[in-house]
Amino acid sequence: MIAPLITSFKGLYHRAFVLCSLFVAVCLYSVSCLHADTNIGYVDVDRVMQNAKPFKDANKVLNTKRDEFEAELIDLEKKLSKENEKLVALQKSKPDEFQKAYKFFQKKLREAHEKLDVRKKTLRAIHDTEHGRAQRSFEKAVKVIAKKKSLDLVLSSSVLSQSLVLFAKKKLDVTNVIISYLNKD
Repeated sequence: MIAPLITSFKGLYHRAFVLCSLFVAVCLYSVSCLHADTNIGYVDVDRVMQNAKPFKDANKVLNTKRDEFEAELIDLEKKLSKENEKLVALQKSKPDEFQKAYKFFQKKLREAHEKLDVRKKTLRAIHDTEHGRAQRSFEKAVKVIAKKKSLDLVLSSSVLSQSLVLFAKKKLDVTNVIISYLNKD
């Protein structure tokens, strides 16, 4: 009963392997044919994000707002710490007033957490807006440069995310051209 299942599994595995091998061969052949009459370029996305003005500007806006929020939260933390010290003293000296003050302190803590959540959402929105704007500029630059250089295909190369380029000749790299284009505005 088990032997036919194993045999059929081996047969399926073998067929799947053959089909995958055939698919890879066809893909490799297609790429080699494609390369013959296709102009290709690639962009180092990490380098663009580090050196292009739109991304630097986006990071500057985000860092400024983050620093502003951090200063605000540090002040709030200092105030809450002082109130906590007062609560400890109040607990020892006037236990009956402590309960009322403790409830008020808990309310302030909840408000502080809500404020922190709002700040996080605000920073996320700023990040999405600013980096979205920079990303659109980048995409436009890639299209303009691809058109100028008559490129049919532009691939991305990145250390931080999935890279589509494992190796390419330096002459295919259009990263500096794109950075220059983005920095000219």
